[in-house]
Amino acid sequence: MSFIYLATPYSKFKKGLDEADRLASFYAAVLIKEKLPVFSPIAHSHAIAKHGKLAGKDHLIWMPLDFAFTESAPSSTASTPLLQPFPNRAHAR
Repeated sequence: MSFIYLATPYSKFKKGLDEADRLASFYAAVLIKEKLPVFSPIAHSHAIAKHGKLAGKDHLIWMPLDFAFTESAPSSTASTPLLQPFPNRAHAR
């Protein structure tokens, strides 16, 4: 089964990590409501880092996980600027 890899800003997001997570989760939910399978490394990993007391910005921890998913994603991945309106359904597919 293929899925959309939702790439969103995180470590340098000007409004902070929690806001980056909130917005990544929001956009992932938009896709899920459209019945589109999505993986958001931020929505998936932020809570794990926070509650598991892991360094959220430590690329040595997160890059291997992210790489496994980017390698598994179809060539058409999604990258959404968080402060822009979400593209219409035709562009999300």
